[in-house]
Amino acid sequence: MKINRTNDIETVQVSFVKTIVGWFNVYLAGTERYVTLNPADFCKMFPNVSPRTRLGCKEIQRVEAESHFGADIFGDRVIV
Repeated sequence: MKINRTNDIETVQVSFVKTIVGWFNVYLAGTERYVTLNPADFCKMFPNVSPRTRLGCKEIQRVEAESHFGADIFGDRVIV
């Protein structure tokens, strides 16, 4: 019988830095993974952050992190 075990993580921390061309590199805390977002996508992901910001950090929902960084980021595993 297989039992799917997942972490109980609901949110994850990310940091972001505005690039010289005005896009944003969003980093998953504790890893080297990042995604580059254009200003419009950044504003959708972080509606409460000013588009004039240069850097910062926030928490995002697990589902959103998985969609941007990949489903394997949490090390979910199957126990047999």
